[in-house]
Amino acid sequence: MPDLAAANATINGLYLKVGQRMIAARKARGYTQADLGQAVGLSRSSIANIENAVQRAPFHTLLGIAQALGVDPVGLLLSDDPPQVAPPMPSVNVTLRRRLLAARTEIDTLLEAIPGDYDKGDHS
Repeated sequence: MPDLAAANATINGLYLKVGQRMIAARKARGYTQADLGQAVGLSRSSIANIENAVQRAPFHTLLGIAQALGVDPVGLLLSDDPPQVAPPMPSVNVTLRRRLLAARTEIDTLLEAIPGDYDKGDHS
């Protein structure tokens, strides 16, 4: 008969290690728990619970966390070394980005209505 207590202890240990690697990667990236939660669609408390192995995150959630942190998912899940974190990208407010893209589309539409090849330097 399998030793369920030992198996559960092993699983808990794995989740603790994942949580430790998450914390290291999150801090290296300069994210708070709230920042990471927002990036992956979880609450700050869920991130805290995952980091402390209180909550066992599904595999797809852990993949999303790895992506948000800019780390290799295998390194986050299995490595004994701290995950290698890509340099942080500049933070851009999503709403502002959407507004800028909408404005760009509107500008492109206006430029298309101008006679001549305005985008090719013909400003006559």
